[in-house]
Amino acid sequence: MRHAVVLHAAIGVFAALALDALLRRGRLPVALALALLALPALRMQGFATQVQQRTIAWPPPAYARLAALPAGVLLHLPLAPEASSGQEPLWLQLVHKKTLLGGHAPWVARVRPRAWDEAVAQNSFLAALMALERGEAVDRFTFAPADLEALHAAGLRWVALDRGLYPRAITDLALTEDRLMDALFGPPTLSADGLAVWDVARRSGLIDLPLQPGFVWPKGLEPAGAAGPLLGERPPNPSLDPRPR
Repeated sequence: MRHAVVLHAAIGVFAALALDALLRRGRLPVALALALLALPALRMQGFATQVQQRTIAWPPPAYARLAALPAGVLLHLPLAPEASSGQEPLWLQLVHKKTLLGGHAPWVARVRPRAWDEAVAQNSFLAALMALERGEAVDRFTFAPADLEALHAAGLRWVALDRGLYPRAITDLALTEDRLMDALFGPPTLSADGLAVWDVARRSGLIDLPLQPGFVWPKGLEPAGAAGPLLGERPPNPSLDPRPR
């Protein structure tokens, strides 16, 4: 959205300067033609010329309940950049106030620090999550217990999964991760409106779990990347889409 806003502001400034110059030279027809053709020309080139809007309940009730949980770092699944479908985890932080294990637009490699990718690859728990979400770990989820303990010691307290943030094409991933978190951390501390939050402090000690069934990346589905986040229809989300259905 910010790109569309900045683009429109820039177009407005330069268009005003151009129209002023044309009008001073008595070229009214040219000025009118340019003004009428500007937006169609941008649309044909794929530029965003409209800002999408949505009405939500604010603050989303489930996330207001998350805010009431004790402080601690929050891992908001999915972790893999390829499975990221939007910026909701970032702006929902305005509600729950927890520090996020992650950041802005993870699917954009140029803004994702190399040190972050290296740290994830070196931690077997995070690396296993990445492999699962990329469809690379089909049979088992395995990690070194010391790596999860290190994350907890560094402040990781909560793992959140909001089914409404997973496009329908990767619903199987949401279901697999839901079962996996139950096995790792027991029943969720918070479960409301499709949002489940697990307490890392309650870890079960299991470190090698079968994935039945596992997750395979759907054929033909373009992963999130340089072109943008993961696209596709999402299931109804009571927190973010409160309109009657």
